[in-house]
Amino acid sequence: MLTKEEAAARLGIHVVTLIRWVEYGLVKRHAYNDYAFLYEVPDSNTPIKHSSRWDRANAAQASVASKTL
Repeated sequence: MLTKEEAAARLGIHVVTLIRWVEYGLVKRHAYNDYAFLYEVPDSNTPIKHSSRWDRANAAQASVASKTL
């Protein structure tokens, strides 16, 4: 069990992304106080951060490149 900062560092993500992953069920958290949580980082099948914004940017760049050929 890790703190929010430790879990985010281990996964290589921002703490806000960690909280979002908890909401989506990718990472489990356990309350140990009224307001504090510990996070359970999966050992296998670790989630991978992905941004669809970059997919759209790459697709647009490829489209422009194919039109100029």
